[in-house]
Amino acid sequence: IDLLSSDEIASAVKIIDNLSTWQKFSALSTERKKRLVYEKYDAQLSLLLLGLINSPNIKTKIKQQTDLIYSNPDHKKSVFCICICEVANVEPTSSLVSEISGTNAIYHTSLRNSPPFNQIFKVNGATIKSKSSILSLSLLNNTFSDIYVRDVLLEIVERTDSIKDQDIEIKKIFKALLRFHIVERILPKNQSALDRYYEQLKYRCTWLMDSPHYWVQYAMCRLSFSDYNRAQNYLTNAYQKAETKKGSYHTDNIDTQQARLYLNQCLDHNNSSECYKLFDKAHALLVKLPNEGRKFRQVLLYKKVFDLKYQNFSKKNKTDFEQACKKLLDQTKPDNVYPINTNMGRFITSAEEALIEILNTIMLERT
Repeated sequence: IDLLSSDEIASAVKIIDNLSTWQKFSALSTERKKRLVYEKYDAQLSLLLLGLINSPNIKTKIKQQTDLIYSNPDHKKSVFCICICEVANVEPTSSLVSEISGTNAIYHTSLRNSPPFNQIFKVNGATIKSKSSILSLSLLNNTFSDIYVRDVLLEIVERTDSIKDQDIEIKKIFKALLRFHIVERILPKNQSALDRYYEQLKYRCTWLMDSPHYWVQYAMCRLSFSDYNRAQNYLTNAYQKAETKKGSYHTDNIDTQQARLYLNQCLDHNNSSECYKLFDKAHALLVKLPNEGRKFRQVLLYKKVFDLKYQNFSKKNKTDFEQACKKLLDQTKPDNVYPINTNMGRFITSAEEALIEILNTIMLERT
């Protein structure tokens, strides 16, 4: 649902223009708007809405309210924890917010009856919600410093990990704050804060040192900044930790990220022979993975390899690349796939479209 088709991107552009609140966006031509949605916001509705909320006019209005709330440190931390619950897709109840924040401020009438607080949040019995989860993410990105976000996230992880009888919500929050794709949204593109966060996690929760999942997430963090050496070190750690589990830990997630690393190295490599070897290593991993959607997100990188590297491949490597694309295209057929959710289904569809485009172009060049 979050991924937008070409027609949906065109409709979204019209809606935003009609709102007249994002002046910088509205000043662009229609084609540049569409390209911006596709390239900067990855054709994702949630990221596009976040961009809208982060436009100067709206951001200024929100900050006027949060400055008043944050004058009280406990109120500030309570708001932070409400937002974390929403980003983690957990309903923020008063008791949960109190537990993960380590303060009872959420129960205080000075906060609950505050006009600035009620401008942003809605209290309904025991539940406190922002006007939308996108707004919560915007608050985390724009109204707290990166150092504050990093340090309070570490506090929450340490606090929730120490709870002996964790209920489902506490477990969900703890797991969410280990996942890179969630933490990156909370601390977008801040290399220093993200690295420090993952480095500190294993000291706050020492058992993570033996967790393959932790090392995969740390590898994803480094890979997002093209730090291939450290990413490889952490993926190697993940494989080694998985091996000690004696078959109880499936390596599908590690294999997916290892393939992603190979594909990114392929794109950055200047030697065409070495470049193809890296592509081939990635393909060998991906083609064996289950067809439930996740691997097809990495298959989208095949299009970049084709656009940027294919013409320099040897004749044999060009043929092998074509066969690799055909093999994966066959895996996208309805009888062969079983997406685990709607978003994964969209990745399969996008991968299918990219592979068809590659193969059609190769056929045209051959005629």
